[in-house]
Amino acid sequence: MLINHPKQIYVVVGVLLLLTQSVPARDNIESTALAIVDGDTIFARAFSRELGRIHSGEHDTSRTSFDVEKLLERLINERLMVQDAVAMGLNQEPGYKARIEKFKLNAAVELLLRENLPDSIPITEGEISETFAKQFRKFHIYLVILNQKSQADSSLRALKAGAKLEDIAAQYAGDQYRLGGGDKGLRYWLELNEFLRPQVDSARVGELRGPFPYRDGFAIFRLLASQPADTSELGIFRGRILTTLQRQLLDTVHEEFIASLKSKFGVVVNDSLLNLAAVITDTSAYSASDSGWVLASVGDSTITLTQLRHKILHSAVSRSPEMLNPMKFSVLKEMINHRLFQREVISRGYITDNERVKWKTEAYSDSLLVMDYLSKTVTPQVVITPVMEDTFFQAHRDYYHSSGEVKISQLTVADQDSADRVLARLNAGADFTWMVRSCSTDRYAGKSGDRGWLKLVEFPESLRKVLDTLSIGVVTGPYQNLDGYMLIKLTDRKPGEPLPLSQVRGAVQESLKQMEFDRILKDVLEQLNTGSKITINHEALKALQFSAIRGK
Repeated sequence: MLINHPKQIYVVVGVLLLLTQSVPARDNIESTALAIVDGDTIFARAFSRELGRIHSGEHDTSRTSFDVEKLLERLINERLMVQDAVAMGLNQEPGYKARIEKFKLNAAVELLLRENLPDSIPITEGEISETFAKQFRKFHIYLVILNQKSQADSSLRALKAGAKLEDIAAQYAGDQYRLGGGDKGLRYWLELNEFLRPQVDSARVGELRGPFPYRDGFAIFRLLASQPADTSELGIFRGRILTTLQRQLLDTVHEEFIASLKSKFGVVVNDSLLNLAAVITDTSAYSASDSGWVLASVGDSTITLTQLRHKILHSAVSRSPEMLNPMKFSVLKEMINHRLFQREVISRGYITDNERVKWKTEAYSDSLLVMDYLSKTVTPQVVITPVMEDTFFQAHRDYYHSSGEVKISQLTVADQDSADRVLARLNAGADFTWMVRSCSTDRYAGKSGDRGWLKLVEFPESLRKVLDTLSIGVVTGPYQNLDGYMLIKLTDRKPGEPLPLSQVRGAVQESLKQMEFDRILKDVLEQLNTGSKITINHEALKALQFSAIRGK
């Protein structure tokens, strides 16, 4: 379809500038009609929503290739598909209304949080300096971790009688530092285990301390040296400290907001049932009576044991009972908080009266109808034949290769903050192998982090894409895994080998299906446009353009 109005790139600028104005002015602009398609109006808010997607990277259209006519044409085509979907009764199918109501509630919650919780909280330079001075003090310690309390007590007596801490570590310790005599080297206070921090805070240089609980055992340590934070390193860690302080303050504000909602609506948790409840992977083993067991009530709504189990099983990456059961406490807390937010948006009238929620829900409804429409009108017409597969493969065979291989080394620490600090030190010039030996906690630490050659297909898709283009010698991460947070250094790469059609037929079919889908969709859209009455508000487009030129 050809739209007969001048192509004006100024329209893009105009909309973007107008969206930075006050809310009333923005609402007025977004309520402007840009086009009417068989009686349905396309408002400027749909135009600005697409612009937001494009400029935030959620759409594959680049800024340089952006075309106002194409955007308006796409919105018109989507409106035509929505109208045809409604005529087919797709908006009356089971599940459609439930999905809309669920989205509306979530959109209202999102708006509630955005309006009541700040994006950031100002942090002073004094607060940053104070935190740096505390968390980046350095301590050199010898640490021996023993499995049994009795063993730790006898080791302490031996040490006081003259035994060497290095000998005790080599003979009895069960951690990775035993071969070094328990020497953990010079560590930031922030890198120390939470059980160890209060000990080093109060210990004198040379003092022997212990035994005290440490992870799954008991520890004895000696403080060899302590140093104040090096102010020359403040620039390296300033960003991380600022982020951490802001997150802590935001968490406090968030908890205070939740506490006010709990007071308003009331929350009761059945702690006894929660402690006894088990989460297992075989849902068929659950008793039918479990469904009525209430774990918590939030106002006039309840959360059952079955709902909690399903939430955990739906969201968990791991499926082992050892990993699933500890999740029940945090997941229930998350569910309670979300119910509180839902009760609040209902009480404030966000669901029925808020225009922003209404607009977002309308957009979501349209997208659902378009997807359903395409799946019922275009997808069934897509047919791929063996001849098409062979022709396409011959024309693109250079594209199909086996998975390449990469040689990597990795470094793993317990949390993201530690990983970010290690990465900052690596970027500042620290040696990767030395850092691995100093602080890595995974099973490759004894090999300086070396994992040897691995096929790219063994990695998650997102990481595979990074490793496929990463320069040799560069460190990437952190990435979360079961052991903590991992940094990866690419040390070498091998390309893949050409593959025959028999091994890549599925990928070839997917490419052909997309091509056929696009061709058929073009025909469907041409049919929908035929006989449709489409009116474009050229004056509204010009008004947006002139507003940008005048800076209004």
